[in-house]
Amino acid sequence: MEEKKESFPQEPLISVSTIARVGIFSALGIVLGYISLFVPILGQQVKLDFSHLGTMLSAVFLGPFAGAITGGIVGIPPSLQFGNYLIPPIKLLTGLFVGFIMSKIKIPSLAIVIGFIPESLLTYLTLGVWGVPYSLPLPVVYTILIKGALEIGIFAVFLEILYRSPALKSFLGGSRL
Repeated sequence: MEEKKESFPQEPLISVSTIARVGIFSALGIVLGYISLFVPILGQQVKLDFSHLGTMLSAVFLGPFAGAITGGIVGIPPSLQFGNYLIPPIKLLTGLFVGFIMSKIKIPSLAIVIGFIPESLLTYLTLGVWGVPYSLPLPVVYTILIKGALEIGIFAVFLEILYRSPALKSFLGGSRL
């Protein structure tokens, strides 16, 4: 009887360098999320949230899988802070959608804007319509969505500039570029 050899794929599903970059982008998103807590823009309750920057960087430069993992990790601290268990999966989906759209169109600003639409719809439905995990008055939900659109606009412009950066391309070793 002939012994059957197990064959392993030549290429790993995810490289060590990609895992390291996901860690860096996740850490960046978490740190920016904490810093954002101390920068009010409309009174004490409405603050810019720059935690998505790590997710967007990962999704644009490393792809949908890395963007999803980064989004899920970045969503853990605000989930614990606000008691909303839906934040990590929603941020995960945003990273996945932005990365997938970026892989198709190669225009970071457009990928970010389109990729954020599902998160906007889920935010409206969960907080404003279904009341999951808690119900908010619609004016508050609209304020959250407007603030989110402003943040996404800032990220879109910022990442459009970074996408053309030779230094960042060198750091990423040509990944996805």
